[in-house]
Amino acid sequence: MDVLKLAEAGDAEAQYQIGFFYDIGDTDEFPQSYEKAVEWYSKAAELGHPQAQSELGRCYAEALGVSQDDELALRWYRKAAEQDDVNAQVMVGVFNLKGRGMDRPSFDEAALWFQKAADNGDAEAQRRLAFLYLEGKGVAGDRLQAIQLFERAAANGDDIALVHLGDMVLDESPLKSGDCYEKAASLGNRLAQYKLGLLYQSGRGREKDVSEALRIFLELEQGGVDYSGLWSFGELLSHIHKCYESLGNTEEAAYYLEEASHFSPK
Repeated sequence: MDVLKLAEAGDAEAQYQIGFFYDIGDTDEFPQSYEKAVEWYSKAAELGHPQAQSELGRCYAEALGVSQDDELALRWYRKAAEQDDVNAQVMVGVFNLKGRGMDRPSFDEAALWFQKAADNGDAEAQRRLAFLYLEGKGVAGDRLQAIQLFERAAANGDDIALVHLGDMVLDESPLKSGDCYEKAASLGNRLAQYKLGLLYQSGRGREKDVSEALRIFLELEQGGVDYSGLWSFGELLSHIHKCYESLGNTEEAAYYLEEASHFSPK
């Protein structure tokens, strides 16, 4: 029996699969349609399928095929989370953290659900729980516990955790900090790339290499990425100026000094 016949016969797993096919537009037989995805996710979710419940929560959260409804999103995420769906556990934590679908944020509930997902090995949950320990929200403040959680998330490939871990250990272990920035940069994190450039420029945590710092800064300048909120563009140009100056290239140094002057420091 093919998957559609199984779904029509009331098989929850098949219904979830059909919903997923429509969600991503898997084949000509199932062209992309969020409305049809919601229809099939709903059938499976009502039968208690945890992944379907989680995906239905996502559809209500992001207004995919239905009107946005945070309360319904949270309802379905919670049903899936209670069945140990890790993604849903993270999302219940996020909704509690931000107060979505409820009157006000609940840091206690956020910490509880992030802990469940963290124990299930989810890197995002480990990182988000680390921030709660760092800020003392929903849990007692504990810097060591935050570092350990950042380390777990970093080991699971979370680039944001790597950057924050690098920041936290910079004073006590510049070399480890540099390793964190380098790994995060290799994962495409531009802030990590910038911080790594600073280490090469200063010789802190990395053997001093102004040429490598310059290469990194020029790549950032040419990347066409909006760095608002990470650092000022003028600051980046100023570091390029200093690198060229250190390397004895007075013409390029003068050019970037002039360019940097057009930007106010952050």
